[in-house]
Amino acid sequence: MLAFFMSVLWCLLFTFHDGLSSPAMVKPTTRPIYSQRPFGFVDQRLTIFYKERLGYYPYYNKNNVPFYDSVPQNASISIHLRWMQEALKKYINKMGDEEGLAVNWEEWRPIWLKNWHNKDVYRQFLWNLVAAHHPAWPLEDVNKQAQFEFETAAHNFMEQTLQHARSARPHQLWCVYLFFNFYNHDYMQNWERYTWNTALFRSIYLIQTLESSSQGRMFVHFQVKEAMRIANKHHKDYTLPVYVYSRPTYMKIMDTLSQMDLVSSIGKCAAQRASRVIFWGDVECAENVKSCLKVKSYLEGSFGEYIVNVTTAAGFCSRFLCNRKSQYKHNSNTGTIHSDTGVTIGVAGDAVAPGPRSLRGP
Repeated sequence: MLAFFMSVLWCLLFTFHDGLSSPAMVKPTTRPIYSQRPFGFVDQRLTIFYKERLGYYPYYNKNNVPFYDSVPQNASISIHLRWMQEALKKYINKMGDEEGLAVNWEEWRPIWLKNWHNKDVYRQFLWNLVAAHHPAWPLEDVNKQAQFEFETAAHNFMEQTLQHARSARPHQLWCVYLFFNFYNHDYMQNWERYTWNTALFRSIYLIQTLESSSQGRMFVHFQVKEAMRIANKHHKDYTLPVYVYSRPTYMKIMDTLSQMDLVSSIGKCAAQRASRVIFWGDVECAENVKSCLKVKSYLEGSFGEYIVNVTTAAGFCSRFLCNRKSQYKHNSNTGTIHSDTGVTIGVAGDAVAPGPRSLRGP
């Protein structure tokens, strides 16, 4: 049971607004879920590149032991890109398929001030390096130079990585997973520097204190709203697809999302026109038979039923009514989401509102 669960449920991905061009509406008989297998598998609908899977990523481990030259200033871009090419050949064989590819590098941030707590080792290393090269400089100048050198090298490392990735696999959707954590504070002033993403990934993980609350709904709303705002401004000619990360449980516990929070998370993402939602399940979901069966029951029950409801409603509206231009509003009293074209996205089991008479059955 555990082996099966870990191989099938590493993450779940389902689509709201992708590929909605079919001329006829077919009643779904299965849940629109794709499963992501463990990291050794290739050609997945979603591929996540961690630090050891893509190129020559410099970092310190938890014991402050340096790997691959430790900081971006020391790393060889040419060696990194050469190793990266091998990884792309290994994990992405299908050149023409459109898949989501997330670069999940979390060991350091390209923004100097965001390397705090256990990431302060990078700042300390650079500060000592600059101070050694310029022993007569005052502390203020050392700090400024260390920050400048680190951010310049870090940004160049990220940019070169994504540019090479896009060149090698142009049909895939690439994004640095923690893009918002890196650049949200100065994005609008410097947006032209960060146009190498071809998709955006945003997380909406809920903590238990937000369970079944309006605060949880508002948290999701503004997380996705910010992602959609940047997606619309990223390029003047088109909007980037937004992938939203969520969990079938609340953070750090095994309690599954309530019915209200399914609407607040999945329904909100559909209403705000996110492209896909990725439900992430870690090893805690399969640490024993009991937890495995609990999540399995949830996925096959209210969770799966709500996915059918929300994707059917969103697909119906996109295909037949709003031509992908509808606006949605959430009704906090009924727990439903309504479009201005009459489609209702409700709780599990609710019927989708009927469309125009010409689209109805006899």
